[in-house]
Amino acid sequence: MSPNRWILLLIFYISYLLFGAAIYYHIEHGEEKEARAEQLKERIEIY
Repeated sequence: MSPNRWILLLIFYISYLLFGAAIYYHIEHGEEKEARAEQLKERIEIY
């Protein structure tokens, strides 16, 4: 493969990873926020 193809493949791969990470973050963000709020509430109740 030519160097241009390797660079294109690398750019595509990095873009694919970033897109997947963005989708995962978008899906899990709300649940993570709720879990942190619940943990904070429990810590406040303990002390």
